[in-house]
Amino acid sequence: DIADTVVYVTSQPRRVQITDMTIMANQQATGFMVHKK
Repeated sequence: DIADTVVYVTSQPRRVQITDMTIMANQQATGFMVHKK
C-alpha cells in the first residue's frame, strides 16, 4: 500500500503539488482499547 502511494505521488505531473499525506491502518486501535486474555 505504501509503495503504491509513493508510485502514485511520484507519477503526477510537475504542476501537481502534494504537500501532505496521512496513511493510517483501518484496524488501528486507540489508546483505551486493550485486549486482555
